[in-house]
Amino acid sequence: MLAVGHNLRHIPKELKICSNRRDFFNKASSTNDTNPRVPGRITWNRIQKRHLTDRFDNLVPKSLLPLWKSPAGPQTIFFWAPLAKWCLVLAGIADFTRHPSLISPSQAFSLVITGLIWCRYSVVIIPKNYMLLSVNAFVFLTQLYQLARWKVYDLQQTQKE
Repeated sequence: MLAVGHNLRHIPKELKICSNRRDFFNKASSTNDTNPRVPGRITWNRIQKRHLTDRFDNLVPKSLLPLWKSPAGPQTIFFWAPLAKWCLVLAGIADFTRHPSLISPSQAFSLVITGLIWCRYSVVIIPKNYMLLSVNAFVFLTQLYQLARWKVYDLQQTQKE
C-alpha cells in the first residue's frame, strides 16, 4: 500500500486508491500539479507541500492572502533567500564603526559587483523579485560606502608619507 505510516487523511481521494508506486504516478498524471522534469507526473513531496501550505491558508488574514499566494511569496525560495541576505547588509552597516584600515578592498569590491549583478537579475527573472532587488541595492550601497571609506583612508596614508 502507498504511504505506509503516513497520515492518509490529507491525500487527495484519487490518489488513495493506489496499490503500488506505478499506480500512484499513473493516477497522479491526471492532476494539475505537475513535475516539470517529467511532464504529466507529480512527486510525493509536491503533494505533501501543497497540503502543508493549504493548512496555513486558513491562518493567513484575508488582507495578506495576495502576498501569501503570490509567486514570490513566503511559500517560495524567492521570499526566504533575500530575507536571509539582509544579514550581509546588517554586517556591512555594523562595519561602519570599524577603522578603515581593517576594510578589505577586494571583499568590498566583489560585494559591490555582486550587488549590481543581482540587482539586474532580480528584475529580469519571472516573477520579478523586488525584495531581491532591494536587498542587493542595499548590499551595493553599503559596500560602496565601505570601499569609499577605505579609498579615503588610503589616500590620507599616501599623503602622510
